[in-house]
Amino acid sequence: AGFRELGDAKVLLERAGEDAPESAALDLVGDIDRDREHHHNLYVIELDPDVLKVRRFRAANPDRDPDRPCVYVGMTGLTPEERLENHRRGHKSSWFPKTFGKRLLPELYAAFNPMPYELASLMEGELAEHLRSLGHGVWWN
Repeated sequence: AGFRELGDAKVLLERAGEDAPESAALDLVGDIDRDREHHHNLYVIELDPDVLKVRRFRAANPDRDPDRPCVYVGMTGLTPEERLENHRRGHKSSWFPKTFGKRLLPELYAAFNPMPYELASLMEGELAEHLRSLGHGVWWN
């Protein structure tokens, strides 16, 4: 498990349990102001297996487990559904989700949304690296 400080909030990254290895468990601990309206979200997009034909994706994921899906991890001020549509249309899109994006995987991110921008910025990388450590092929910007 790893800890990162962000103001009054601590982010704990840990596995959900031995029987649920695909559940990314990011528990927010601390004093996040729940009365304030936060609108930033994490999202995870499943990528088509054809992404593995791209050398730089393979190079970024040398220990990928072939039984786990490849994913793109991002953060947005929109809903994850709106952001997926923007990726598909090529609006402010990364090449990987635009070209290979299949569907959202809310089971990997929905429990953490919404959150403040600063926390979403931090957790995007934490979630991406956690999913990579579980064997997913992962891309994030």
